[in-house]
Amino acid sequence: MRVFIAMGSNIAPRADYLSRARDAMRRLSADGEVQCAPIFSSAPVDCPPEAGEFLNTAVSIQWEGGSLMDLLDELQAIEREFGRNREVALPPNSPRTIDLDILFTEPACVESTPRLQLPHPRLHLRRFVLEPLAALAPDSHPLASPASTKDLLESLDSSEPPLSVTAPQW
Repeated sequence: MRVFIAMGSNIAPRADYLSRARDAMRRLSADGEVQCAPIFSSAPVDCPPEAGEFLNTAVSIQWEGGSLMDLLDELQAIEREFGRNREVALPPNSPRTIDLDILFTEPACVESTPRLQLPHPRLHLRRFVLEPLAALAPDSHPLASPASTKDLLESLDSSEPPLSVTAPQW
């Protein structure tokens, strides 16, 4: 199954955290490959005032290593490796070294547990998710609807400022 994952970082060294997390995901991918969107720079959305600018991207891997909960555990282990501690209660959307969110799968899977909801419930509402995702997989249908990621981006009604590409290939 192909799994699409959002990546974000707003604590330096942001690009290094993204690269190292991508490299760690290679071992999770059945074919050893990680398909990558460009890296985009974005202003923080719904974050505390001290939050710095984010680097965001989207990747996909071929997952054959068990359940999607197993993959979530693996991704959260990568987050912990880079200093993210989900055990400490922080305000929502606090600064983070790395954030890895499963967005959707192909073929489509629907999950609804306290830890994992698929497709991701806010993916169609956020430019910082949709723009990298549309660059990576413009014709995918993340919401199991006729709307592709490209369609969702084009119809997005958001006050988020435009994103800028900081690394077309990485």
